[in-house]
Amino acid sequence: MLYSGPYSHPVHVYRKPVSDTWGDLPGNTRPNMPALYGYVYSHTITEATVVPRTTEIVSKSPENAKRNYTGKTLYCGVREDIESDDYIAYEDYAGKMQVFEVEGEGSNDYVSPYSGMEAGKEIFLGRVRHRQ
Repeated sequence: MLYSGPYSHPVHVYRKPVSDTWGDLPGNTRPNMPALYGYVYSHTITEATVVPRTTEIVSKSPENAKRNYTGKTLYCGVREDIESDDYIAYEDYAGKMQVFEVEGEGSNDYVSPYSGMEAGKEIFLGRVRHRQ
């Protein structure tokens, strides 16, 4: 369990919906944020910290010349349920909603093999935007 502090805040997890036996999708697959269309709200992680990792402007080739990549790292408890296809939404300190995609696996757990202490989980988040 992470310690609650001034930089901990709730993070909302969105997932692709699973259809029922009739092929119907449950819930609202058009949330109020366009970046989350096709996803449904799954759950909230109450104590999480999102920190900056890197921001780079990829300009090595013509097809990447107008893209901006922003990477973040999410720290949360070891037992939190995060999958590789999830989207994470949270309100930043300026009051704007931020949406990031989980990069890679959501299972970077830090558990000591000697003491059993659960230090937490590190999740890599990324967002690619087209520049004007």
